[in-house]
Amino acid sequence: MIVSGSFHGVKRDAALISLQILAVQSIFYLCLSMLQALADVLLGVPLSVDQVVNFQIITLRNAESLVRIAVCLVNSVLCAVTLRFIVGRAKQCLDFSFTVYFLHFLLCWLRGGSIPTAASWWLMQLLCVTITTVLAEYMCMQVELQDIPVSLAPVCQAHRQFSWSCTSEALNALQVKSWNWFFPHPSTLLTPTNRRSQQSFAPTCSVQRDCAGQMVCHAGTCYAAIPVFGSSCKSQSHCPLSQACKFGKCWKPQDPKIAEEFIGADLKSCAAHSDCRRQEVCTSAKCVPGEPTADECSISEDCHHKEACWNGLCWKQKPTSSECTSHDDCDGMKVCSEGVCRDTVLAVTCRTNEDCHSPALCRLGKCVKVAAASQCVKHEDCPGNKLCTSEEQCSPGKRVSGVCNALRRCATGVCKLNFCWIFATPVPEPEPEPEPEPEPEPEPEPEPEPEPEPEPEPEPEPEPEPEPEPEPEPEPEPEPEPEDKPEPEPEDEGEPDPETEV
Repeated sequence: MIVSGSFHGVKRDAALISLQILAVQSIFYLCLSMLQALADVLLGVPLSVDQVVNFQIITLRNAESLVRIAVCLVNSVLCAVTLRFIVGRAKQCLDFSFTVYFLHFLLCWLRGGSIPTAASWWLMQLLCVTITTVLAEYMCMQVELQDIPVSLAPVCQAHRQFSWSCTSEALNALQVKSWNWFFPHPSTLLTPTNRRSQQSFAPTCSVQRDCAGQMVCHAGTCYAAIPVFGSSCKSQSHCPLSQACKFGKCWKPQDPKIAEEFIGADLKSCAAHSDCRRQEVCTSAKCVPGEPTADECSISEDCHHKEACWNGLCWKQKPTSSECTSHDDCDGMKVCSEGVCRDTVLAVTCRTNEDCHSPALCRLGKCVKVAAASQCVKHEDCPGNKLCTSEEQCSPGKRVSGVCNALRRCATGVCKLNFCWIFATPVPEPEPEPEPEPEPEPEPEPEPEPEPEPEPEPEPEPEPEPEPEPEPEPEPEPEPEPEDKPEPEPEDEGEPDPETEV
């Protein structure tokens, strides 16, 4: 069996699937017939092909029926081994197991003339399907988790060289692989020696799936690659530009020169940044992955040349390598430190308000803007280079080296827009509320001495009732004065009257 040049291709080959079903079904009935014949010999009953599809013999009433049930269970194990070699994919084991036993059900229906009604027969079929599926998936998974053997068959197919020498070498490699499906032979693994011999074939390719085994496509040629330790991916977007997603891992070319020139998966053509997806920039008429800078923006015209505005930040083309020997080897505002290009914190200086992006203003030589209180739930809710704190407030942050996604976390910091970030200023963790100290019980106050009861005031003596005043006597009427009463002449006590003296 010649292995395809792609691994788990998305295209379904109807002819291949039909041949696989036919092969598995044939081996299923071949093994079942041989086991039933062996059971007939042990039980001393005549041989009959009818026992393979006769559902009426499956009961729980006698020893012969129990032997027939044991035969079916053993055959389910052999069917799982068949799926391991013919199908070879854990993801498809359930489909093929159900197909095999569904066709067996149809054949039993045609033979008996009616649908089986015995509960024992249905329970046995369910148990057989479960054993076949679980065991086949386990064996296929063990193979998929191993180092991937590289045989010569894909190379022969890539070059369309179906010579007897190439085919025989491929079959020998496959034979070694088949006998060592749990422990592959060292000669089939991708060792440095095998890599050099494999590169001499130089199979051609146009996309990643054209390269077989541990190889990646670059510039129309398949090159040997090695997996990146600790990486995981589901699509090319989960891997850096210098790597390719294959077998659920990110792979990079073994040759450092090829790694520098590596362009990753198929790139979309573009004429402007708007033709690309988010977090991509248009460079040389191709959409390539980008990385955010420290510059904020509202449209792409606010950014430097060849930069695009996404999520309120200017994005530039992601460098293909982080190794450096001097600062000139690093892009943008990065500097070379310990042989690696590292990110720096950009301090924007200004002289006038025109030097700052709106609505920022120039204050004391720095571009500043009014910080409005904002609420957030996740980091993507915050604009620009801000991150969401535990208090659901947007706080300034800065990007550090490293990429991330739903399957890959940052070693330090948090993940925003598939890149690792840290807070520009340490975010103080909320202090736990101090537990209220138990209030001391108040000391009982001494009971006041009882005050002597005041003596009752003597009741005031009742005032004597006033005696009734006597009625006033009528005043006597004045006596009438006499009318012609001569007035008495005053008596002279002093000087004598002069007239008398004369």
